[in-house]
Amino acid sequence: MMNRLLVCLALFSGIALTSAVSPIAADDAVTVLVPRGMWINMPRTTGAVKCASNNRPSLCVDSIRINGQEATLVEGYTGSCITMAIANSPITTGCSKSADLNGNTQLTDFVADIESFVTPCVVDGATTVCKSFNFSLVPNAGQSSQPVIAHAELTLRTTPGAGFNMQVGTVVANAKIVSFTPSSITSDLVKVDVLAPGRNRGQLVQCSWFTVTIDTCAVSDATSIVENGLRLYMYTAPLKNVILDNGLVEPNPAGVGAYFTTDAQHVGLSDINFTTGRFGVRVSGPHNAADGGLNTSYTEWYWPAAYVDSLFGLQPDQVNSSTVEVNRSTTSSSDTLVSTFAATAAGVKITATGISFSAPNVGLRRIVTVKKGKSIPMSTLVAAAGLKNDPQAKNAKVILSAKLKKSFALSNKSVKTSQKGAFEIPFTYKDASKKSITKMVKIVVK
Repeated sequence: MMNRLLVCLALFSGIALTSAVSPIAADDAVTVLVPRGMWINMPRTTGAVKCASNNRPSLCVDSIRINGQEATLVEGYTGSCITMAIANSPITTGCSKSADLNGNTQLTDFVADIESFVTPCVVDGATTVCKSFNFSLVPNAGQSSQPVIAHAELTLRTTPGAGFNMQVGTVVANAKIVSFTPSSITSDLVKVDVLAPGRNRGQLVQCSWFTVTIDTCAVSDATSIVENGLRLYMYTAPLKNVILDNGLVEPNPAGVGAYFTTDAQHVGLSDINFTTGRFGVRVSGPHNAADGGLNTSYTEWYWPAAYVDSLFGLQPDQVNSSTVEVNRSTTSSSDTLVSTFAATAAGVKITATGISFSAPNVGLRRIVTVKKGKSIPMSTLVAAAGLKNDPQAKNAKVILSAKLKKSFALSNKSVKTSQKGAFEIPFTYKDASKKSITKMVKIVVK
């Protein structure tokens, strides 16, 4: 009891505990500190609690394998730890000191951390909260010669029996995702298998890997450092392609199981342009890599078949460069990226490479490609705008300006093409509240 009290006092005073017990050696089995409690420098709920049969938190650590080796999970406390936060904040690596539940110093190889956040949202028409988590696995600053993470397999668990809006349905990672198993209403198990976390990171000022507003990240082109940490952002699901009057977001259950990964130095929140239907994410990094060459990155999305259908009106094997535009946009330009599409019956993986910096928005948008003289059914435009499952959009109407009338003609729920080129076709419909909604669909006529 006294040892536990001393540990708590040390946590709140920032003083590291020591004892006569020898610390774990670097050449022993891989070890990970799984802290309990709340960091004193953060107002949010945090702590990578090890899963137990009783009193389980919203998300907990069940097991971690690093480079194929099962890690020993050490439950304990720490004073000075990373601030892997959704809010911008100075970043440090690992923890200066850590102690197990009995107050013994534990110089573990890595430190696990979980921070949870809730945001207002709408689920099944009701206003509620959606939960999201930051998970990080970073080297312990008090230890030396930690193994470099080439492969990590994480098994986490959520609160048993919680509803959809409390589940882990989607993951964003700074490592190549091999597989992702989301939790569900009937399963509390979450699994993430990743390869080779991004290592080259530019010098940062007031910024962590995952940030809400990348524009506030000051990135130096002059300095780069090497990082050996795995970071994940896990949330309910991607959004629906509609905006609500009250500004709340509405998760799309079809997106459960989706993921996004990048080796960019920073990544922001995924979002949808509710007018154009473009699904984008902001990435950021220094212009130059550590060797002075051009710094480039890749991005990769995996979307389940149900989400591809919901957002784009396509089946996975219909996703290609003629139906989905993958580009890099800045405030002054937009460039098509080199992209590949790998489809199965279960979903499609879309990879874009050669992304340069400093802070572009990389995104996907449905395009309708047709030959000149062909007609496009209104149902195709509605599906391309992400409204296939919205009953309000069945009465959508195309509005052609004088300029567009030179290239298109309306005919009984369809649009007939007459000229080659790329066009933005607007159509309108009224949502359930009778508000007029305008959607823009990109049409390429060949």
